[in-house]
Amino acid sequence: MISWHRSNVAASPPPRGPRAHRLTLVLAALLGVAHPVRAQEPQKPAPTRPPTALQLTPSAAARVATERPAAAQVDLEALKRTRVIDLEGTASSDVRVLDQGAVREVAAGTEEVRLRPNQILTRRLPEEATRIEPEADGETAATANQRWALPYQIVGLDAEGAAFELQPLVEVDGGGMRPQSGGGFLGRIFAAVHDLKRPGESRPLSPPIEILVTAEVDEVQPRRISLDRTNRFTEVTLRAASPSDLVHVRLVPSFDPEGTEIEVPVVRGHLQLTVSPSRIQGLGLETARVQVRATGLPSADGIAVALSSDRGSLEASELTLGATGVATTTIRSVTTGVATVRAEAAGLAPADAKVLFVFPWLFLAAAVLGGVVGSLIRWARTEVAGRRSLWLELLVLGVLVGLVVASAYSIGINLIGFEPATHAGEAVVFVLSALGAFFGIPSRAPKP
Repeated sequence: MISWHRSNVAASPPPRGPRAHRLTLVLAALLGVAHPVRAQEPQKPAPTRPPTALQLTPSAAARVATERPAAAQVDLEALKRTRVIDLEGTASSDVRVLDQGAVREVAAGTEEVRLRPNQILTRRLPEEATRIEPEADGETAATANQRWALPYQIVGLDAEGAAFELQPLVEVDGGGMRPQSGGGFLGRIFAAVHDLKRPGESRPLSPPIEILVTAEVDEVQPRRISLDRTNRFTEVTLRAASPSDLVHVRLVPSFDPEGTEIEVPVVRGHLQLTVSPSRIQGLGLETARVQVRATGLPSADGIAVALSSDRGSLEASELTLGATGVATTTIRSVTTGVATVRAEAAGLAPADAKVLFVFPWLFLAAAVLGGVVGSLIRWARTEVAGRRSLWLELLVLGVLVGLVVASAYSIGINLIGFEPATHAGEAVVFVLSALGAFFGIPSRAPKP
């Protein structure tokens, strides 16, 4: 309600009446005093004070919203720029007004609030911060920025009285915290207030939105940010030596002591492990190539990787990655079955790979067949008189020698002195076995 007040005009002293004038003439005649009679001059009114300036008496709702003093002078232009906010159905405990850096709670039961220019009304929504899922998919989604909408409704008037509606946003750069070449993890978040009515324009915001930032990391810089323009992001840096897989970041605006929380993932570098071939002959007869690669790091040079296997024999149990982030070794089969190879490194996600050790039926068949053929050739070259009595002995001995020669070669021992062009396959086993059966094992075996 607007009421107007004026001060009272000061009254002039009352004029003297006719009776008093006649009494004066009689006294003058009795005293014999010549006294010229002057005509009564009109009495001048006493000067009056100018009326006071117009006064504005705010309504009860306006007093709650603005706490405007009763003696404040009326500014009709400013009054035209005010805006009434309907609070019906809203818990007043969730509503606050920002005015010149001060935060004031709205009294309980208030149905409406009148805002002046450069005043902001905030409301805490019942839900928590909501993640806005990126449109990217697959590997791109893992590295895409994540955006969070904070649970606040913000309305207000700028210096010109134009209304605005703001949505606080937080964006997580690169999908989360990432490892650094010098060690540790680095992450960046960006906070802004998005103007829903003017999304493409950055305008001054008065009073600014002040936010305290805390997180489960070693360093937050800066810890306090001031959002003094709309649609402009302010950067906050997060650093940690060894963070958990998910870092909780709490943002506490000046108008909400409880604040709200977002989650920042930790994007760790990881290892890739491959075993080729994935199926080899068991009983120690064959080896497979094991390759380790580190990805997701700015530099992997010099990183130590530990290898282990629940079955089989690794040539090296520890590898050092080169400038390309790759290192290799071999695994030799032991018995038969499935072997699981595991690679681990500090600060990196581990990796597993499997390799199957099969029973060497083909190897045994090739070795036996080669031994038989070698024995037959040797038997055929013996003297005729002794063929009949030696053939069985030569056959058994040839098969056994062939198996020994082929098996020895498979583990790197060359007993016959011949170096085949290839080192794997059933044909190699067959030939080595046949040569062993034919020539036998020298009394002095050549060097491997």
